[in-house]
Amino acid sequence: MAQVNHISEIEAIKLLDTYSCIDEWNMYIANLWADTEMVTKLKSMGLSEDIIVSMKLGAKKEFGKRFLSIPVFYNNMLVDIRNYNIFKYDKYPKMTSQENAVGGWILPYKEFLESSEPCYILEGEKDMLLARSMGINAYTMVSGASATPNEYVINAFEGKD
Repeated sequence: MAQVNHISEIEAIKLLDTYSCIDEWNMYIANLWADTEMVTKLKSMGLSEDIIVSMKLGAKKEFGKRFLSIPVFYNNMLVDIRNYNIFKYDKYPKMTSQENAVGGWILPYKEFLESSEPCYILEGEKDMLLARSMGINAYTMVSGASATPNEYVINAFEGKD
């Protein structure tokens, strides 16, 4: 992992100790597909079923409210869960991350690494998801408009247009 990501072995071990694996995400995916109202809302916003599946979108219920959960994966490690207030509940923020989450991740990271086409960095997960549904090679930086690439993903920008 250290060589592939151009990070020290200590940083690689820290990553592996800190973050979850992809298998834990399946519960969130099942929650989304069980929530027909949320799936209908996503499709009415313009998200294609292909994007919902390929981006592994999920759903979370918290405080009696339902949120669209967007996983942030880095080399098959779940490094953050972005929860979007899709139903626009009063007194709840538009988007949240997990407590103590590191910002500056590229979403979706694996696709960004593999892309040889020009890449468009958009502000926000929702805009990125909609653009990808329209066939645009779109990405976003997790943590808002002022986010900069973190130490783990900065090298992925080398050679990108």
